[in-house]
Amino acid sequence: MPALARAARGLLNANALRQLANPLRARHPALYARINAMRKKLLSGRSGVDAYQANALRGFSEVAEVPGARILEIGSDVGLSVLKRLLTEGAREAVGINNAPEIWKEHPGAWIERGRLRLIDAAAERMPFESESFDFVFSVATFEHILDLPRALSEMHRVLRPGGLLYTNFGPIWSGGKGHHLRVEVDGVELRHFMPETNPLPDFVHLLLSPDQLRDSLSGRLDEKLVEPVVHWVYRDRGINRLFHADYLRIFDESAFSVRRLRAERDPLDLQLRRLLALRHPGESSFEVTNLEAVLTKAAG
Repeated sequence: MPALARAARGLLNANALRQLANPLRARHPALYARINAMRKKLLSGRSGVDAYQANALRGFSEVAEVPGARILEIGSDVGLSVLKRLLTEGAREAVGINNAPEIWKEHPGAWIERGRLRLIDAAAERMPFESESFDFVFSVATFEHILDLPRALSEMHRVLRPGGLLYTNFGPIWSGGKGHHLRVEVDGVELRHFMPETNPLPDFVHLLLSPDQLRDSLSGRLDEKLVEPVVHWVYRDRGINRLFHADYLRIFDESAFSVRRLRAERDPLDLQLRRLLALRHPGESSFEVTNLEAVLTKAAG
């Protein structure tokens, strides 16, 4: 990698940028979008995966020996980018699961197979694999969508060989600023949490307002055909699990896995806002955590 690209990558990953991100996003959304696009391009490079996937794969490579391994991915992307990348890095076999309808509407049946790559229509809570059949389980941007995470972790533990390892990197989680994970599309109009120019929701609004209050606040400033879909997504849609940071830590601790590593990505949080959130949600204090990386291991025998 050229020296300039290495320097730019270091700068764009620096803690200083995260400190600037929220005010920049709020005051200059177009500029933020351009800088974030450049950041994603630099982080992705020519790897064939998106920036968030490339970041997770780098973390995975720190703890897993990919060459020769049989790897299961939970929540494979539509383009099979991660599975392809794992094969490029020497995996013996890369198997993915995803039960999202948008993947399977284009494919008859519930199975895609391309040599040593397979994608199966299955949920993490109920996987059609034999016990102890994978060396590693990998997952990126998926745990926030799994509704029964304890059961899913039990399944991941079952399909891992003794001494196997689970790596996951996911977010934004419900207790963070963009934990609503907004994903709404109506008549070709798309609203997404990571697109400042189309995201109508201020950070933490999902934790501070009731459904009726959010509905009232959106009426008159958002196309009426979008109001109810947004309210439904935030509070009732089954696309997200609405687990708080503390919930994830408890579930990991109560699982059959041993926790080897936890890393949290944090955004700066105003003290007054932190106090207000703590009053509304007693027992939760880590509202600044937006993403989590976890490495969980299965006992060797």
